[in-house]
Amino acid sequence: MGGRGSTSSIKVMTEEEYLSSKGYSFMGYAEPSMHISSQHVSNIQKKQNMELLQNRAQEYDKKRAELRKEYKKLVKEGKMRAPTNYEKALKASKGDPNLLSTQAAKRILEKYKERMKNGK
Repeated sequence: MGGRGSTSSIKVMTEEEYLSSKGYSFMGYAEPSMHISSQHVSNIQKKQNMELLQNRAQEYDKKRAELRKEYKKLVKEGKMRAPTNYEKALKASKGDPNLLSTQAAKRILEKYKERMKNGK
């Protein structure tokens, strides 16, 4: 199925990346109107807004669950796979060089390269 540098047709993507690509990212559903001062809103309207928000959030969660199943199905069929630890480190190493996580990823890649050079 090919190793590093292969040009297979299998997509490499984490579950969360897949969900984000479909428009259902981790941040979830948010309603901007809930952040506005509610001094001039009646209790009935507040209750209706909360119910609406809860219904939309539940729909959002249901769709995320469906997409998770879809992702797992694609993985099982071999059309998609999760990235390897090497691929994760490679992606992380391309981030902001001032971040500790980027620096750690670069050190991990150096260890991978050393292992490959020594044949371990």
